Amino acid sequence: KAENADGGASQFGFTMATANSKRITTFVNISRRALRNTAWLSTYISNRLMALFVKELNREAIAATGSGTDLNGLVNQANTFAGTDFAGAIENANYMDVINCAMGEMAATYFINPNSILMNPVDHTILTSTKNTIADFINPATFLSSGNMGYTSMFGLRPIKSADIAKGTYLVAAIDAAYMQLLFNGPIEIIATDSHDTNFIKNLVTLKLEADVMLPIYNANALLKGTFATDLTTITKL
Repeated sequence: KAENADGGASQFGFTMATANSKRITTFVNISRRALRNTAWLSTYISNRLMALFVKELNREAIAATGSGTDLNGLVNQANTFAGTDFAGAIENANYMDVINCAMGEMAATYFINPNSILMNPVDHTILTSTKNTIADFINPATFLSSGNMGYTSMFGLRPIKSADIAKGTYLVAAIDAAYMQLLFNGPIEIIATDSHDTNFIKNLVTLKLEADVMLPIYNANALLKGTFATDLTTITKL
């Protein structure tokens, strides 16, 4: 700029959103005889009941739509891959190219570099089992990193396998406390009762585990979702 001229100014927009806490609940039924086995009951509560709670928490945090008492999950809040600047630009594209382009769109459009990809275990298995050349049988292709537990990254993304992601879809995300957090509004509570909601299973005691949970998303642009087959059509040169 010339001397004494005004320099350009950057405009930043801020949006405040409300993240209401939701009550996440899990039930298990056990016999009264089991209640007398203190050691077994302690192990059962700390393992089985908590496992069911985590399963429900995963479902809500990933796939829930925010309706009723559900959380507003990551998939529901994510932007949809549009193939911006990639439409018709890649010949012989495959699903790996879809993931790569989704990463590129997030970086180019929202200036965020993702660090994780959530996908169905079936899709993950198919993608990491694809062998294009003889070399792939000996040394995995450069977009995959392998370890003693199998493939540990895809294009540098941490693969997160979850059945809560529908088959054929994916969620590319920058999972970071600056963009999103899973918060508990108070302690987890475990309640026992000898009443059953239908009064049918009279010999069982119901254990209930519940907690108030919030999932505030500070930057929805850190989430980008898509459908492999649809997006493949977008980026493949016909």
